[in-house]
Amino acid sequence: MTHIAMDVHKKRSKLAYVTPSMAEPKVVGCYTTREGFAKVLRGLPGPWVVCIEATRQSPAVVRWLRELGVDEIHLVDPHELHRYLKGKPKSDARDAKEMLDLHLMGRLPECYLATQGVQDQRALSRGRDGLRRISTQLRNLLRALLTQQGLDLPIRDLRGKAGQEQMAAVIPQLPEHTQFVVQLLWALLEHVELALQRADARIREAVAADPVGQALTELNGIGPIGAFGLMAEIAEIERFEDPAHLISYAGLAPRANDSDEHHGPRRLPMRCNKRLRRWSVLGAQGAVRCCEDSNARRTYHRIVQRLKPNTAKIAAARALLKDVYYAWQQAIASYDAAA
Repeated sequence: MTHIAMDVHKKRSKLAYVTPSMAEPKVVGCYTTREGFAKVLRGLPGPWVVCIEATRQSPAVVRWLRELGVDEIHLVDPHELHRYLKGKPKSDARDAKEMLDLHLMGRLPECYLATQGVQDQRALSRGRDGLRRISTQLRNLLRALLTQQGLDLPIRDLRGKAGQEQMAAVIPQLPEHTQFVVQLLWALLEHVELALQRADARIREAVAADPVGQALTELNGIGPIGAFGLMAEIAEIERFEDPAHLISYAGLAPRANDSDEHHGPRRLPMRCNKRLRRWSVLGAQGAVRCCEDSNARRTYHRIVQRLKPNTAKIAAARALLKDVYYAWQQAIASYDAAA
């Protein structure tokens, strides 16, 4: 068996490896390509156990390693790894050797290794979020240009029927160059909105065909888009022992700062799955506005009587995630029983 630690970069990577017959690890370099890794693995006895730091290139590298016959792959948390390496001389070769040493000692800080299906889900969900941000930026640019000309449209949705009618009447009144830019941004906004509609339609189809997605949409405040976002970020409910672990993963569990009789303020952690936290808070806001009763709605109205609305909103998001956890588990159990 060969243990390998990879410090992967865009062009070239460093690999530290050790075999049972070696007294000290050895470091080699290779190009960050499938052929480069295959060349290194061919010269090492199998089976291989590989550790790789989570980077932008790691999903492609993991896929290549799977194709090359590597069955055991450990994805390393880069933030925790840098804590171990803080203050030490840094180089790619040293990073790979330190990663290998931590792995052999059983102290390697690992993180979740998403499957190809989960990566595919996240590509659609996060891509759709990117389109929504682009749409918002274009709307803000259009309103800023119109405001500079003293034309503040009272219409909330520029792409609505009334908004399109007002924009058609306003654009001819603009100066030459401003009119040219507004027309470009308006045409680009139209294309982005069409792309958003296609992405939303694809997401709704995926949720309708998934028993977990159907179960999540039955919860107050969660629609097809929100359900798909939760499914993509949670990925596998089995990796969470209970709702408390899921809530902590979403960054909705305030951290304490106490010492003796001093009780410091509770703040939400900075390091968490911020996309999951966003979907949870959006779902909680929808549940609070819904007329039907729910755990999130009851939690919000109980907390808001004595604390700030934002604190109550976070508490409602925690209550919603508990419902998501149990609804997901029940959907899996029902699907398994039917199968």
